[in-house]
Amino acid sequence: MNSGRVMSRESFNFGLFTFSARVPKCNHIWPALWLLPADTNGEGNYGRLPCSGEIDVLETVHDQSFGTFNLVAGYGSSNGCAPTAENLCNKCLPDYCTSTTMNPNANFDRYFVESTNCDAAHPSWEEHVFVLNWQPDELTTWIDPTFQYDPDGRLVSVTPKAPATDSQGMPTWKKYERQQKPTWLAVENFMQTCFPENAKG
Repeated sequence: MNSGRVMSRESFNFGLFTFSARVPKCNHIWPALWLLPADTNGEGNYGRLPCSGEIDVLETVHDQSFGTFNLVAGYGSSNGCAPTAENLCNKCLPDYCTSTTMNPNANFDRYFVESTNCDAAHPSWEEHVFVLNWQPDELTTWIDPTFQYDPDGRLVSVTPKAPATDSQGMPTWKKYERQQKPTWLAVENFMQTCFPENAKG
């Protein structure tokens, strides 16, 4: 199976999430692990996508050896994006601006998974554990990290996997901090104007 969808019965806001997955590769497919807003249409408290945001723990295309860790945010607008557009409290209907951390021309959003063999009969990566730590002001993702627990079974640390020799200099984890990411900051005016009770100061 090269396509599937799994949805939780409950919504979650912050925490440590792990996904064990054998990701299909090659044949120009685009597998992904996404966290979307509450309902099946991607609509959340602040409107439809992208107003309620999206966290992509993994996106990978065709024969890429890496995963992309991507944050998607947006805001209602009139005629495009700032500085020429005006913020609108329209929940992204009908017009909106999208901001994303993904950049095909750079590698700051990437982490190494494994080299891909598209000559295999059923090309895929090996099974890996993808981990997301979602906190109010930072998000971190790892592949196959080591967890350390205290005697009471509480998680005390997460150690990144050592890079492979063929990792092309890419790490096995990525972190985004709110104050250092334009994607995160791009929606602050929208949130402060339209949803002040939920906006960060």
